[in-house]
Amino acid sequence: GLYLGLIFGAPAYAQIEEIIVVAQKREENLQSVPIAMSAYDATALDARAIESITDMSNPTPGLIVSGNLRSAQIFIRGIGSEDISIGTEGSTAVYLDGVYLGRTEMALTEFLDVERVEVLRGPQGTLYGRNAVGGAINVLSKPPTDELWLSGSVLAGNFHRLRVRGTASGPISEKVRGRVSFVDNNHDGFVTNGLPGAPRKFFHDEDYFGARSSLVLDLNDSIDVSIGADYSRSDDNGKVNINFMTPDFLVAAGATPVVDPFTVFQDMPVFHDLENYGGHVTVAWNLGTYALKSISSYRKVEEVALFDSDGTEAFGVFVDLARNQQQFSQELRMLSPADERFSWIAGLFYFYEDADQKFDLWFPGPSLLPLSATNQTDAYAAYFQGSLQLSDRLAATAGLRFSYEEKEGSNAGGPISDSWNEATPKLLVEYYANEAVLLYASATKGFKSGGFQSLGIQPSTFDEEIVWAYEGGIKSLWFDSRLRINASVFFYDYSDLQVQTVDETTLEVFIENAASSSITGGEIEVTAQPSDDLTLELWLAFLDAEYDEFIGLDPILGGAIDLSGNSLRSAPDLSFGVAAQYQLNLAIHGSVTLRGEYQWQDDVFFNQFEDPLIGQQSFGLLNARVTWVTANERFGVSLFAKNITNEAYFSTGITFGFGPLGVIADPRTYGIELTVAY
Repeated sequence: GLYLGLIFGAPAYAQIEEIIVVAQKREENLQSVPIAMSAYDATALDARAIESITDMSNPTPGLIVSGNLRSAQIFIRGIGSEDISIGTEGSTAVYLDGVYLGRTEMALTEFLDVERVEVLRGPQGTLYGRNAVGGAINVLSKPPTDELWLSGSVLAGNFHRLRVRGTASGPISEKVRGRVSFVDNNHDGFVTNGLPGAPRKFFHDEDYFGARSSLVLDLNDSIDVSIGADYSRSDDNGKVNINFMTPDFLVAAGATPVVDPFTVFQDMPVFHDLENYGGHVTVAWNLGTYALKSISSYRKVEEVALFDSDGTEAFGVFVDLARNQQQFSQELRMLSPADERFSWIAGLFYFYEDADQKFDLWFPGPSLLPLSATNQTDAYAAYFQGSLQLSDRLAATAGLRFSYEEKEGSNAGGPISDSWNEATPKLLVEYYANEAVLLYASATKGFKSGGFQSLGIQPSTFDEEIVWAYEGGIKSLWFDSRLRINASVFFYDYSDLQVQTVDETTLEVFIENAASSSITGGEIEVTAQPSDDLTLELWLAFLDAEYDEFIGLDPILGGAIDLSGNSLRSAPDLSFGVAAQYQLNLAIHGSVTLRGEYQWQDDVFFNQFEDPLIGQQSFGLLNARVTWVTANERFGVSLFAKNITNEAYFSTGITFGFGPLGVIADPRTYGIELTVAY
């Protein structure tokens, strides 16, 4: 007791701020939501220099995000997807302002004028539905303000980085408010091409522009309309495949062995262009004590790319890629009052997608393996979830979602069609030990859509994934809200996992269903506010994720291979993060905030074969930031550095016929940012 008193013997007013979230489709305090989740408001995102979903891995337990081209590979508690084709789906449902993003290419856009990001860990099959088998991520934009607001920032850093952002918000008329924002971000590549006379000298550069606008119409006391639109464009040399270790046969053919992972020798004029845009109309009706909301949205993404498949100058093997997707979604949901003894939410959901893909694989000669594909998806769902307050401290929740979807498409082998349906229930009990300590236990079911081999030559489909998750957790505040401890333990019964395999002889990429897997783990998040000036953070994640039964295909020799007992992809046994933030008040001169962060991740594999050459050994990342803000908060200056120790590590990897290939993560980056607001 004396030790804790010395640490937390701060004045009562030094409290951790409340965070309001919409994880359960209604506004609630983070501490009252019986789900393992993390949430970051705009201030927290800026302090951590989080610019996209890729940066969310650092402060979030159980989350690993990487990218292949501009496709997001999101893994939560060992559940994720590495495939980049249109015949399959992501394993984490990503939502932008309530709109489901159907393609992972849509998820790697930079955060622009974001109010909050919520990461829900574990299957969210009832309220979120399809492809939330790993969890869900909500990205919420800042709404228009009642008064005029102008802000802008300029960031300059190494690799000739220059980022400019701006926002204007305020009333347009008595009943209409508007907001518009933009970002322009450019930097040189940090991977050098050492091949003399190569068409590209640098890779991993960035040329990105994004814009967002929104209108809120307060039509009357019972109807509000929100209209949003966004556009982004990236045009760069792309992320190149780098050999973990250059195979002997490539060296014999003239390849330069890899010594430095930030130097490659590639003969292809690699590039990657992507446009991503869309809009939504949200109408909210206040029906007395009930609320009805409609969310209608249209989105489109267009992508073209050229990338080197062998990762060297030895062979002229490359992929010419083009993907296009458009989607329409409609959700209608009704909420009862939250303060009634029995509260509920009910909804209907429809999603339509039309996508096509060109994947031309070129070999020396030249010879061509065309792997084009098309896909049309219609998905329907209806859901209901209700909570009954059994006593002042005890409540029980039950929910059920029924989903049906069908896909019609084609690949190089011919037309393909299939359909799937699934019921995904949720059962939950929550108990308040006191007003600051919430205990909960839940059983939930999630499913990931089935699909077809869009990068194959066989017109075959694969089954949906199913996971039953059993979880118990605590959300608690201590010492007059100066210490927050949230923790959870979980067990997953995971079946029909969709696992990607590359045939090393034909280079055909296909998906097969693993029989079953078990995932056991635990997480803890701690935030302490010993004083007004000092904030301390700690998170830990433990994971034991392996295949129970899996007879897979040997990619080199062919035939069956027993993979039972192998670890799941991107599932570290242990990971943790620590951070400290101190704010020094300078009276009339404003304040200075110092922040340091460290994250450590255990070894991971990048495929199901536990090949030590296709993985990443444990590594740690150190980040720091110093910010000065004037007393009126209208001007600020920040100095920052990320990956201070210049750790070289791979964020993802694959074997594609020419040995193990990976995507190298960012090296040390640093810079200065100036911010003004009015």
